[in-house]
Amino acid sequence: MKTSFRHLFPASAAALFSLIVLTARVDAQGFTGLLGSFYNNTPAPANYVSLSALNAHLHTLTPAVVTPSTTGGKTNFDFSNNGYFDSAPFNNASSTQAAYGFSSNANYEVEWNGYINVTSIGVATFASTSDDGSMVFVDGNTVVNNNSFQGPTLQTGTYNFTTTGLHQITLAYYQGAGGEGVLFQWHQAGATLHTLTNAEVMVPEPASAMLLLGGGVLLALRRRR
Repeated sequence: MKTSFRHLFPASAAALFSLIVLTARVDAQGFTGLLGSFYNNTPAPANYVSLSALNAHLHTLTPAVVTPSTTGGKTNFDFSNNGYFDSAPFNNASSTQAAYGFSSNANYEVEWNGYINVTSIGVATFASTSDDGSMVFVDGNTVVNNNSFQGPTLQTGTYNFTTTGLHQITLAYYQGAGGEGVLFQWHQAGATLHTLTNAEVMVPEPASAMLLLGGGVLLALRRRR
């Protein structure tokens, strides 16, 4: 599997500072969960049609918050926001929200990056329920396309894992106005659909400890050329 770390971490100066701060929280084994980047920006579905389009778009922005998905004790990817209510889902600790310090409740975009640990070969199912839009990308492929301004909507997709171990995953979500929230679920071959947990995903070393600092600096330098 070929991985582009340029697409794993944002390259703006503010994001780089946040990533450097995060190195103090990362040990030699990386960290459990995904790395989330939160942007105050009016979303457009055209920027979500592929992972390459999403990365090209987000790399022009500066994230307001960069933080692991485990921040505040969050254990899973249930951000359904008390029934997709019209309130900020990423600023409070609850079973359907997260205390990530991101207080926006309109016109924002979120991307979580890292790896999912696959223990069974075969066809896995992924699902997202979101208000407004969401996407799931695995190994660079679009698996769930839930890309629309909409009320709470469930979409599913499948991916055939031919190898076990770590596979790159990107979760994306955007909110325009009104009700909001997102829930990500999955199951491996022969298992039952459940909410994706932080225990099932990670940002491994050296993608974390080494590249948060060294890779981030290289990315910043490359953007200046």
